[in-house]
Amino acid sequence: MSILEDIRFERSLPRENREQILAKVDQFIQAWESNASPNDLNTQFSMKKVRGDTILKEVWKFKVSDGCRILFTKAKDLNIAIEGYEDALILLRYCNHDEQITKARQISKVMPKVEDSEELAEQIDLEADLEADKVAEAIDYNPETSITRVFKHMRIESLMDLESLQGIYYLNRNQRECVNNDYRPLILFGSAGSGKTTIGVYKLVDLIRQNPHIKVGYYTYSNRLKETAEKIFETVLKNELEPDEVEAYKKQVEFLSLRDWLKAQTSVDYIVQYDQFNEEFFVPLRQNWSMNPEYKNVILNLTAYEAWREIRGLIKGYAGDNWKPQLEVYGLLSEKEYMRLSRQYGFYTPEQSKVIYALALKYITWQKEKGLLDENDLCKKLFLQEQDIYMSSDYRAETNTAYEEKYDWIVVDEVQDLTELEIYLLQTRVSEAGNFLLSGDYHQTIAPTYFDTKRIMTLLEYYNYRYEEDKNRFVLTYNYRNPKQIVELANQLAAIRKQIFGRDKRNDYSEEVARCEQIGNLYTLCQSRQEKIKLLKTAVEKAYVYIVVATLREKEELEQQLNNKIRIFTIYEVKGLENKYIIGVNLISSLKKHWEKLYKAYGQGRETGNIRLDHPYFYRYMLNLLYVTLTRSQESLCFIEDEVTADFMTKLLNIEMQHETTFDEGTFDLSEVSSAEDFYIEALKFEVAEDYKRALAQYERLRMPKARFREHFCKGKLAEETGRFQEAAQHYEKAKEWQAAAKAYYKAKSYTKYYECFIKWDDKRFMKEVIYNNAIDYNQKIKPYLTPYLKEKITVLCMQYYIDKLPEYHEEQENQILWAEEISIQVEKVVAALEAKKYG
Repeated sequence: MSILEDIRFERSLPRENREQILAKVDQFIQAWESNASPNDLNTQFSMKKVRGDTILKEVWKFKVSDGCRILFTKAKDLNIAIEGYEDALILLRYCNHDEQITKARQISKVMPKVEDSEELAEQIDLEADLEADKVAEAIDYNPETSITRVFKHMRIESLMDLESLQGIYYLNRNQRECVNNDYRPLILFGSAGSGKTTIGVYKLVDLIRQNPHIKVGYYTYSNRLKETAEKIFETVLKNELEPDEVEAYKKQVEFLSLRDWLKAQTSVDYIVQYDQFNEEFFVPLRQNWSMNPEYKNVILNLTAYEAWREIRGLIKGYAGDNWKPQLEVYGLLSEKEYMRLSRQYGFYTPEQSKVIYALALKYITWQKEKGLLDENDLCKKLFLQEQDIYMSSDYRAETNTAYEEKYDWIVVDEVQDLTELEIYLLQTRVSEAGNFLLSGDYHQTIAPTYFDTKRIMTLLEYYNYRYEEDKNRFVLTYNYRNPKQIVELANQLAAIRKQIFGRDKRNDYSEEVARCEQIGNLYTLCQSRQEKIKLLKTAVEKAYVYIVVATLREKEELEQQLNNKIRIFTIYEVKGLENKYIIGVNLISSLKKHWEKLYKAYGQGRETGNIRLDHPYFYRYMLNLLYVTLTRSQESLCFIEDEVTADFMTKLLNIEMQHETTFDEGTFDLSEVSSAEDFYIEALKFEVAEDYKRALAQYERLRMPKARFREHFCKGKLAEETGRFQEAAQHYEKAKEWQAAAKAYYKAKSYTKYYECFIKWDDKRFMKEVIYNNAIDYNQKIKPYLTPYLKEKITVLCMQYYIDKLPEYHEEQENQILWAEEISIQVEKVVAALEAKKYG
């Protein structure tokens, strides 16, 4: 029997005794599943039907402790049919009556008579029942519109660890249609907070259920996204399948971080990423740029991120008009082709574009001097090395298959973050061109790419697949993250976009629908610089607040003014994160002239329908930046603007906001104090988001022993990203991250330390992958690096392994003893004998 759980139920559970409550709820569910009679349930749990008028047809309650009740209903009593869950029990709310309990305990201390205590207990129960009845009257529930978890094979006690429950949701009609229908290829678009990753995983589970032997590759751009998707997948499997089926299904899907996969396929240890591009190439170049004054002026007004976007997304990442990319490592588009594309996308003047192209040439020279590759180079390197293998006459003679075993299906998450070259490469990983699912959101395209859905259509045409909007495109518009006010604001931005640019059939979708029960708060504080600093100084002391700025210059100024480099983000940095409270600083003022022009065009469009804007791609990009910022908020959003008025904000965004001219903690809902533990948890989120610099800065501020371990882990990650593997491994050791330490020592060719950390990480795996691996030559690869510690450790592991195996080979006790003695010889001889399979 399935259990449905309205997410408002888990939110109503108190932290302090959640475990005891859930244990009692689980006992009730087990009794219900065993078909206990209503009388038995009443005797054990005081189960009763709620009295009075309720919105739902029937609501029931049962007792979990004195004064506390659980409200539930049955699926068959809802006003709508729930296919597949007809017999489900639905948990609605936890009702707690602490005041009555506290009062009763105080009274009981001065009431010595047993009969008086019993009378009081009965009174408490009566009041608890009456209050539960009162709460039940206002409860409405519809699984199509309420956020609902589904428990099938997992039990309700799993709510103790909410992180382990990602993904086990009831799918509404729209989501079920996406999962169950045979769309191929499928492009899944969704607004922020719409559950694109979750639906992609359910589609994946449905695919392997329908096709038991297929192999699927699930690609994401980063480790963070990969680990999230993998965790959701494993949770969904555990909940949907019998325990003995889970492992088989897991083997059919391979989750891959694109960057790590590229490095592994090309045997490259690390690649140039944005931070290194900025710190080691762009900043020194700006300081020493030796060109004519006109060129220098462009470079000084160009940010590193803008330069990275142009080089990564267009000059190196474009796959060619007909999806026939040139495959030379370090290769660039021709200047002529780049100038054409630059005009098409409309970010820069021709003069600026020429300077950016010259910058790209200098970047290539720097790469070659340092011997460094970026992810676009790795794509090309992989293409070239596979071509070499495939063209080998020996290879063609040995096999009729392609150079690599391909997947039957691929799923690509957050596709808008990938360059065209990466998308093209991934398309070659699938055995049939149309067997893929691309998931993303065009309106969140702010990463250093130029993602365009129209280009995906031309890629399909290249493979002779016809794209049909109604058949191949699916849109999710329910927003489960943001409160109603934020969703309304997001819809206003969509209205501006459609009014100015017209409806884009490929990329636009209908209005977002808020599924979060909170209303949310919208504040402004305009043209009050002193009050702005007061607000921001308060905000940086709150773990539940992120400050988001539009420009790098604004970020650097605020970091200096507030003495804080942790809680201030550019829009690019905050994408992928979310928090209770978002403060946007000069998001409009930083591009005031452009926003004024856009607002004027918007007004003209509403009056005449005739709109003219130069560089429309740039204005779409502006709207995307604002959309990404506001959808990071789980509860409150505050705009601080130096150069525009509150009146302009209201007119531009066409929504009512709470305008203030002075700062007060209570007025801006910033009174809640954050503890050291709150900041520690926030730093862990930065780690998950792979923002190790920010996480490190937070850990360094915390006086907590556990923060020291995470501090070393972050230092290890930062060292590893730039190829300092020995240094990275030493930090990982101090963090007791043995797996990461072993891998880093291996890359540093410190094999003794590699073996030591490998054993500490997983000694059984060490024996299997090192000692018993016939591909590893003992005398050359192991013996020279053995220390007394390693010899002793390996001897013990060998002895333990063979003692465990002795009963299989020798039934007589005396032979076992002889073998045990023989195993205790010097470790070199033991390992050498193992290589020769003397004991196998």
